[in-house]
Amino acid sequence: MTKILISVLVAFALGFFSSRIFFNSAGTQEKKDFTGQQCTNLADAKTSLISISQNEYLEYAKIKDLKQKYEKADELLGKIMLLFLADVGFRLQKPVSSEAIVTSGDGAKNPEPVTKPANNVVSSVGGNPAAPTPSPVDPGLIGKSSLIKALATEKQVDDVLDKSLIENPKMELAKGTAPSLRQIKMLDGRYMGTIKFLDTKRESLSVVWDLSPDYSKSELAGSFNLNIHGPGMNSESSGTGSIDKIVTLAEDKDGFLVTGCGGDCYLQLYYNTPTDQFYGNFYQSGKGSTKFSRTGLVDLKK
Repeated sequence: MTKILISVLVAFALGFFSSRIFFNSAGTQEKKDFTGQQCTNLADAKTSLISISQNEYLEYAKIKDLKQKYEKADELLGKIMLLFLADVGFRLQKPVSSEAIVTSGDGAKNPEPVTKPANNVVSSVGGNPAAPTPSPVDPGLIGKSSLIKALATEKQVDDVLDKSLIENPKMELAKGTAPSLRQIKMLDGRYMGTIKFLDTKRESLSVVWDLSPDYSKSELAGSFNLNIHGPGMNSESSGTGSIDKIVTLAEDKDGFLVTGCGGDCYLQLYYNTPTDQFYGNFYQSGKGSTKFSRTGLVDLKK
């Protein structure tokens, strides 16, 4: 019975590997599925199987002792199964494309790094274009006060102010909140300075800002006066009691928006520690228009 079992197993293994050899030699696609080293290993395994079928089976047939015969049969069965699993393993192993191998200066082969597609490159894999990588979101006014607070030169401050524009000051005023007690103490007093127009043909304007807070109130209150004078402008904004002409920006609580010119101009202000003063943007509405645009830069010092 054991002899019949071994004969069947060997015949099965020979048939299995013979068919593999036949199809490997006949088809070109099968050759592409293995690297040179893999093919060598597989060929060696098949050579070993032939050796088993020709030599060890003859040795098995000569054994007379029943116990030794069973032990030899078990040994042959184990070798056949190992070779069978090795063949399956070779074929399941993912092939390495020769195009993905580069040779370094010392002759060693290393896989080429995979280059990621650039942003906004459309992929057509599977016929479905991939969505472009979104560009970084413009942070707008967020964090601008922290930058301006520590900058050492007016030129650096102006560069940040160029990127801190408000499209609609009236809307920003409505979104703003009242200054904190700490901020009210910083705004308290008289600040004087200028508004320099972006159009260098226009002469600068002088600015005087007086704020006397009433600290007995829980909100910003007291007396407020903002005078802007110069060629083409003579504006004075003043009031007592509750002050709603100064708010902190919704997107940056350390930035301020001040209403002037009876609601026709706005000052967007940030405090700078090294110079102990305020810098900012100046906005005006066009004649007969409700749209505002930045026309100048502000600097105010106590």
